[in-house]
Amino acid sequence: MKKISTTAYFESDLKKIWDIVTDTNNTSWRSDITRTEASEEEFTEYSGNIQTKFKIIAKEPYRYYALEISNKNLSGRWDGIFSPDGGGSKLDITEEITVSSPAMKLLAGVYLRRQQRKYISDLKRALGE
Repeated sequence: MKKISTTAYFESDLKKIWDIVTDTNNTSWRSDITRTEASEEEFTEYSGNIQTKFKIIAKEPYRYYALEISNKNLSGRWDGIFSPDGGGSKLDITEEITVSSPAMKLLAGVYLRRQQRKYISDLKRALGE
């Protein structure tokens, strides 16, 4: 199991960040997602030939969002903690995954860090920051 955490700071308010992150029907801001299928408590993201399923396990508005993650290569959890920070906001992301392939186990940390950096970069672009 691999666990990676990232903290990102934003100029935008919590509501705007929360609304973008939790809108599972609109992922056009994500550079790595081609499409999404969503229901009330679950959604699937498509990226290339990979389908990643997410189940919403906690959703406390403007504070906490947690997801179970699974695809053919991994399973795990995504946690986002949203908080005010001065005149802006802070988002703490923690991902904890188990990978199915022995080769991927060696690269899991690098993969998670790269994905988190891309996610934060895409989110800042969507916010106009």
